Amino acid sequence: MADEVIQAANDMTAAGDELQAEVDAALPPVRGLFSQTAANALVSAANAALTAGGFDGSYPEFDTDLTELPAEFLRLLMMLSDAAAQVAPDIVIDLSTIEDDRDLAMLASQLQQLASNAEFQQLMGGPGETEVVAEAVPAAPAAPPEEALMMERM
Repeated sequence: MADEVIQAANDMTAAGDELQAEVDAALPPVRGLFSQTAANALVSAANAALTAGGFDGSYPEFDTDLTELPAEFLRLLMMLSDAAAQVAPDIVIDLSTIEDDRDLAMLASQLQQLASNAEFQQLMGGPGETEVVAEAVPAAPAAPPEEALMMERM
């Protein structure tokens, strides 16, 4: 019985990996000459946007210059692009135009704008989420003493 459960879990993992490979293959590659510094500035901005959205912003920094952005990082950028399209139409994240460090810097700037967007934080349930503040309800006026009521009636 335990072997069957383990085999089923392994099959599901393999199917998930296969599906992820298909999704990665469908992503358009982003190629260019990217310095480690510019790529890591983009990673930092993406992590800030993830954190602002209530996710774990711990995508690792790159340790070398790049000629192509990894598929996993592209998936993350596409997720942030979809979120930006929903909450901030003025923040357009277009990966098809990225070719060099300047383009990475512009994208990093857009991700920083997204991270500071209150609507994004609220939609994603991040740290900028609106706190519910209980309004003070005025207390009912205290009942006047019986003597005062009697005096008014006289």
